[in-house]
Amino acid sequence: MFKLKLDMLLSLFLKVAFAVLSLLTISFLSGAMLKNEFGAYSYYFSIYSLCLIPFTVGFSRFNVRFLASIDSNLRTSEAVSIFKAEVKILAVMILFSLCVFLLLLSFLSFSEVLIIFLIVIPFVAVKNVIVSLYRGMGRTFYGNFDGLFAFPLLFLAVLYLSHEFLNIELTASYNVLVFFTLSIVMTLIFYVSKLFQFKLNNNCSVFKLDKKVLTSIALFTLIGALDVLNTHLDITILGSLSTVSEVAEYKVSSTLKSVVLLPMQSFMLFIPFLFSKYYANTNLVILQKNIHYLVILNVVACACFLVVYVFWGGQIIHLLFSDEYLQVKSIAMILIVSVFISSLFGPSIELLIASGHEKLVFKLVFGIMFITTVGNLSITVKYGALGVAIMSALSIITLSILGCYFAYRKVRLNTSVFGLCTIFFVKGFRGHDS
Repeated sequence: MFKLKLDMLLSLFLKVAFAVLSLLTISFLSGAMLKNEFGAYSYYFSIYSLCLIPFTVGFSRFNVRFLASIDSNLRTSEAVSIFKAEVKILAVMILFSLCVFLLLLSFLSFSEVLIIFLIVIPFVAVKNVIVSLYRGMGRTFYGNFDGLFAFPLLFLAVLYLSHEFLNIELTASYNVLVFFTLSIVMTLIFYVSKLFQFKLNNNCSVFKLDKKVLTSIALFTLIGALDVLNTHLDITILGSLSTVSEVAEYKVSSTLKSVVLLPMQSFMLFIPFLFSKYYANTNLVILQKNIHYLVILNVVACACFLVVYVFWGGQIIHLLFSDEYLQVKSIAMILIVSVFISSLFGPSIELLIASGHEKLVFKLVFGIMFITTVGNLSITVKYGALGVAIMSALSIITLSILGCYFAYRKVRLNTSVFGLCTIFFVKGFRGHDS
């Protein structure tokens, strides 16, 4: 147990360090570039991120849930079977994508960055399979090792490229390329050094690549694609229908929102493993207690940042960015308040995934994303970044409320802080009555 706790603490430390570096990167770029240049950079970066959707394969979530739900003595051997099967699937997908690319070759404009980018993406997918297997075996730190050197080196690369190149599109391209390349190299080196941990035994394999498994992977792939769309489509729409200056303002607001999301994103390093493990072992009482602890920590952390931003938001923007972005305070406030409200309903989506309700999660995410996209297309021209922020806030709150409702209805576990308050109220009432 101590090893697991130490592993979690190290992972949390890495997550916080990565978040700080990401914040510093955005802070530096927004200060080093003109507002229009930074907006163009954010717009192009979102476009390149959307190009990853075909390779957002749902192996990671499936691997964590499957390995966490089986006996710990079988996990290392099952990881080998899963890795072999998923590499074969990736090979078919890559071959298919290559054929499509060759058919469209005459319609595409060539560049060295595009070629390297297409070569790198399949290796990124393999890297994601490897690190998700580590997370599924409960080795959270190892499962996030790829970022240990990639993020600091990425930060240094951004500093260098921002000074050397004035072409914003080129900078965004190399930004993505450097991140993926470093991520691949560091993870593969680490994987080779830890290869001895993946040893086969004589037990019968639990993992079978059947229709049920393929359906789960397909659903996780669609959910992952929707996650990418939710993250970058709003900026892409804003850049297409409004000005790059509005994109820059929304990017700064989203960066401030990411600070409030940090507590739950940090917990997400080990939440999928723990939830899947406890649910598979029917330890629902322990699972409910863990949910309550996580909800309390997350709500307190979000509330603290919200209070700080209410009183010192202008100073924070001035310190991290520049006075040019002071007008984004109200836009960022909308996003930050939505994250705080969302924290009140807890990690319901991950609970639904851990309990095997990924089809329901897909329907929820797709429905909300569709409505949000239609809303963005309708109001972006008139309201710009403010309109996109309002639609994003509504989607975050709606998904949290619906997720909490269905988590209680399907799994009979309450992920909200209101459920925790009810428990305390009932206990107090019973104690007073006795």
